[in-house]
Amino acid sequence: MLAISRMVLVAIGCAILTLGLASGANPVTPDSVELFRAVRTNDLTKVKSLIAAGVDVNARGSSYIGDTALMVASQRGNLEIVQALLDAKADVNAKSVVGADKTTIRAEGFDEVWFNGGTALMYASFNNNLPVVKALLAAKADVNASKDNRMTALMIACVSGNLDVARALLAAKANINAKADHGITALMLAAYQGHLEIVQALVAAKADRSAKQDDGTTALMLATQNNHPDVVQFFAKANGTAAKPFKTRGGKHNR
Repeated sequence: MLAISRMVLVAIGCAILTLGLASGANPVTPDSVELFRAVRTNDLTKVKSLIAAGVDVNARGSSYIGDTALMVASQRGNLEIVQALLDAKADVNAKSVVGADKTTIRAEGFDEVWFNGGTALMYASFNNNLPVVKALLAAKADVNASKDNRMTALMIACVSGNLDVARALLAAKANINAKADHGITALMLAAYQGHLEIVQALVAAKADRSAKQDDGTTALMLATQNNHPDVVQFFAKANGTAAKPFKTRGGKHNR
């Protein structure tokens, strides 16, 4: 339980941190700083002007989470800017890299391994930016790329409750049974969060309901422990068994 709750927090926290911190130098040129500013303010005209002037579209913009302009645009959901960057040969599969300044990350109790390896597709998936997800996939984004903790875009979409994005990733052949650190799967994350429709979509796509974390915990156990009776009932029906009553944290029985 501790492992998966930490994974959920990091999936959310990493995306939020990256969005807010694309403003430092790592090192970058003045034009690159302008590019990040234009992306953050949704200034498509400025982005195109900088591209025409030869700005490095793959420059890193943060001193402790090394994101790219494409990552920031993907998370913000600005499809036109994303497409302009892709047309300018932005690296669709570039990964975030923690820089020299690890103070903020470590102050939050995390190691840099939790933040290394984020892609534009992951950021778009976290923020439910479906048109951007589709554009990135069309540009040959690696649907099965993983962070250093082995989290994938599908896992991030599932933990965030983004059903349509999860479906798009599955249609693009995302590995439905991939495992992150501690043996965590997309189905476990969706069950943990109580996202019934995503759980149903994953099971329909042949997610392994019997998969276990390193500690032996299954998706059904996670749904039970976190008081998601609708998910528990669904698993029971899928498994051909009757759901047993269980106590919520308040001590009441669910049936």
